[in-house]
Amino acid sequence: MPTYQQLTSLDFAQLNQAVEDWNTTAQRMTELGEESSDGMLAKTRAANWFGMNATASGERIEQAALAFTYAGSQASGIYGVLRDFRDRQKDCQQRLRELSEEAWGKGLSVTPDGQVVARGGNAYTDDNGNQQYRLTDEEVERLYRQGDYSQFQPPELQAEINSIKARIQAVLEESDEFDKAASRALLELAGDDGAPFAMSAYSTLESAERRQGFEDAEEALAIIDKGPTATDEELAHLNELLDSQQNNEYFATHLMSQLPPNKLLLFLGDIYDAEGTGPDDHRAAIIGDMGENLGFVLGLASQSGHAGTDTIQPDMVAAWEDDMVALGGQRVILSDGRQGPYGFQLMSNIMGSGEYSTHYLTNYHEALVSWEQEMSPPGSAWNRTAALYTPITGDAFRLDPMTGLMEATARSPEAAATIFSNDEASEYLLTGRPLEGLPPELGEGGGRAASEAIGNAFLAATTGMNPYDPGALPVEHEDVHRRNLDRGLAITAEAGDDLQPEFREPMAKVFLNHGEEYVQTSGGLDERERPLHKEHLFEVTRQLSRDPDAYALLNSGINAALVESFHHTETFDGEPIDPGDTLSRAGMAVGFLEQARYEALHGELATEESRAVWDARMQYHGWGGIVGQTPYAGDIFQRGVDVWSQKWLDDELERINDGYSLDSKKVSEIRDRQLVALAEEWYEIHPDWAESSESHNTRFGRVGEIHASANLGNNRNS
Repeated sequence: MPTYQQLTSLDFAQLNQAVEDWNTTAQRMTELGEESSDGMLAKTRAANWFGMNATASGERIEQAALAFTYAGSQASGIYGVLRDFRDRQKDCQQRLRELSEEAWGKGLSVTPDGQVVARGGNAYTDDNGNQQYRLTDEEVERLYRQGDYSQFQPPELQAEINSIKARIQAVLEESDEFDKAASRALLELAGDDGAPFAMSAYSTLESAERRQGFEDAEEALAIIDKGPTATDEELAHLNELLDSQQNNEYFATHLMSQLPPNKLLLFLGDIYDAEGTGPDDHRAAIIGDMGENLGFVLGLASQSGHAGTDTIQPDMVAAWEDDMVALGGQRVILSDGRQGPYGFQLMSNIMGSGEYSTHYLTNYHEALVSWEQEMSPPGSAWNRTAALYTPITGDAFRLDPMTGLMEATARSPEAAATIFSNDEASEYLLTGRPLEGLPPELGEGGGRAASEAIGNAFLAATTGMNPYDPGALPVEHEDVHRRNLDRGLAITAEAGDDLQPEFREPMAKVFLNHGEEYVQTSGGLDERERPLHKEHLFEVTRQLSRDPDAYALLNSGINAALVESFHHTETFDGEPIDPGDTLSRAGMAVGFLEQARYEALHGELATEESRAVWDARMQYHGWGGIVGQTPYAGDIFQRGVDVWSQKWLDDELERINDGYSLDSKKVSEIRDRQLVALAEEWYEIHPDWAESSESHNTRFGRVGEIHASANLGNNRNS
């Protein structure tokens, strides 16, 4: 794979010259071919030669004439591949330069070796709450040369840094794919030493990718046909083919067209079967990787089939998807006659790694939910019994098919928005699935894997972002995102203390992404000023406040939204308000958050043991550890928000050390540092208005106003 430096500094002079030379060669060879056909070859065929010598001479003349034609075809193919390769690499180079410019505009810099760092000059607060200063640009450059970048990735910029890095990596990978396809095409066009000229198989890089995709797909299908008899080496090669061609639409759609769902499910059932192969860690690792790459490839085919391009077969893809959905509720009978898992279980197990079409995901979801609701209790048949199928990949195989489906849905925000737009679907996913009947499978964070996936899918449905994409940045909200949030709040609020813990952190990220709506609702005095249902918002905030991580994520992030709200001198419905009202609104929001925390933890911290767990988790948190998880709030973290959130964290740690709560203290006393910092920032934004106001023209007056609002805001019904 090319490096960032190699691609951005690539000089196309030699490649341009090669393209021109091969163009000239192709033209000349084509002319010679035409001349030979019209001249020597035509005269040979017109002559009435006979005899052994005449026949032999005629054949040689005909071969020579055709060789010119074939040489022209091959030269044209080489020219076309080189031209397209150059153009695509130039495009990749230009996109890297645009990313560098974008990074610069966000206070970042892309180093010559592709690292993304903060530029020198401005202050930040480190994980321990200590004030630090980035070095000057000259000092930064010196350390760049030494390869030490850790000092230049401050926490408040980490989300943006991660996004730029991920997008740079995607361009480099695309460049590498073009390079490999062009290299393979040129080698095939050149042929072996001494090989005769032949007609070119393709004339552009796209035609090369098409042919390579078809050839590799046929090779992959030949291995799939072997089913459980495929050796480890053959499965490893299949995995290599899937991995190398996972972005080739021609490979993906040809594989899908020749691999009907019943054949795919049988193959998956056979290779995942531990009983048929016996314990084999090496084979299990190969199959795990292969399933993941197969999920990517089929996802690409699904997306391509609904993209409306002339090169893809949309009718075939749609029919394939419908057939797969129809087979989901049937058990797969393995090659040896034993009963395997349901089709939904096998397909969902590979879907978690791919991005599928909205058409497929919505139909699949409807069929899956309908099928599992017929079970008693719903979903109970997904559990494995001792006499039933044992996957070779162990716990990595998800028996609950909702896990893979929801992971795929989260990767397709459009599909997520569509699914959660349905009242019944939202209620079933968020509160309606009876967990006691489902397989108790754990995810990476230790929570229930299916619930974590549902939480991420809801996050995608309300934000328009793919939570699994490190390069994702906030998008402009559409009406469907707000409606899904309203609906989800109502459903989860009604669940109360029964809300699944796995939903807490995704919900905190949703609130960060909708920071303006959160502040306007939690700090709005009048119902018309509140874009969300305040009681629902309070109840869900109370529930996520039961978890130290979700609580820290929400509170630190909302500080950014509070400061942003100082610029919005209007209500959510557009009515103008005084700048002083924005300070009061922020204070009310702080009180709202504090009251939610108090009600959430009043019972949680009743025992000394539970209190110790909470305190340890909160003391572990530093500003850097929190904000690095928050790409959902956009660029508001670039505006010095670490200072305000550090004040919140200081107040939190003092509360833990002193052991006081709302039972004995007012919000204004508990959140004193945070409120003072917010008041000072408000004054920086509205100094002229403050100086003209009798109630805000002194520091004492401003702090008093926000303190009073915070004490008022802790009344959940205000």
